[in-house]
Amino acid sequence: DQSTDRTTDILRELRIPHIIRADRDPSFQEDESAFRQHAWDRMESLFEPKLGDWIVSLDADEQLRCGGQHIKEVAAPAQEQGYDALWLKVNEMWEPNKVRTDGFWGDIKALRMCAWKPNGMFLPKKMGGGSLPGNIINAGWTLDADILHYGYLNPADRLPKMQRYLDNAHHGHNSRHVRSIIATPTLAP
Repeated sequence: DQSTDRTTDILRELRIPHIIRADRDPSFQEDESAFRQHAWDRMESLFEPKLGDWIVSLDADEQLRCGGQHIKEVAAPAQEQGYDALWLKVNEMWEPNKVRTDGFWGDIKALRMCAWKPNGMFLPKKMGGGSLPGNIINAGWTLDADILHYGYLNPADRLPKMQRYLDNAHHGHNSRHVRSIIATPTLAP
């Protein structure tokens, strides 16, 4: 999605299948649900998932932590209980090794892992539409794993991000939360 770092070079070096977004493809900033639907459809065409396969959805500015275990080991108890979509805790990284812990940014969870199903459709929402298709039915288990989100690490990015949320009336966050993006945060290791 128009990355300016070495992402595509790294993907080529690691032989990871990828597609560079064409200008005509939906952009994350234009319509998040259309962007995610496009990415999901491309993932399906590249990897051809089957029933029984699980998908972990991470953005490029996120890292999955499983405490040294493989994600399959961490997810096994939830799968045994019949869940088909799993919650992960999301830590908002404000400095390289510090998480934002004030009341605006605590205890964030997101559905980020699901059993693949055919005809996955994202709910139409220009911003804050989720990372998995909306037809996930049996969610409720929180994994003993988490995501480190580095999207606010660069102080120069914070004001434009806050403004993008404020300019979009359908962002799904309250205005105090959005305005806290530029406030001095409480951090913890």
